[in-house]
Amino acid sequence: MLRQFVTGGAGGFEPNAQGGGFGRIGIVPKNSFTFNVPAGSSSEMTLAQFLDTVGLVSGVLEVRVHAKTMATAGQSVTVGVYNVGYDPDNPNASFIASSASGSITISDDATETAPLLKIASLTTPITGLVRVKLTASQPAGGSGTFACTISVDIIARPA
Repeated sequence: MLRQFVTGGAGGFEPNAQGGGFGRIGIVPKNSFTFNVPAGSSSEMTLAQFLDTVGLVSGVLEVRVHAKTMATAGQSVTVGVYNVGYDPDNPNASFIASSASGSITISDDATETAPLLKIASLTTPITGLVRVKLTASQPAGGSGTFACTISVDIIARPA
């Protein structure tokens, strides 16, 4: 479910109907992910490639955990938002920040039971484009599949 260029309209920025000066950017509707990652490694997937964030001054990453199954201690799933740069003269290059502007980790912690809302502020500056990635991590010595059902949005406040 890769979202390539996301700009306004359906599935894009939805202004607050009450005129509160913020809006919701839909990244992933409720969706189930199952992972079979080798011990001591991680697997990454892109949820939104070039998300248009021009004009945003702040934002919050919002992940709703509908369900999760993690049998091995240390298994985790992280959703991260990364600033990216796009260069039309070099469209195959991936200019991405080395650290996330905001991230949320869903872990094997028994106190984190679904349904659960997890939020994280996006640090500024927020560039004109961001990428949203999901990373599944299996600890050293870990084994087996693990899964989660999540939905992801960014709550944004424009300038």
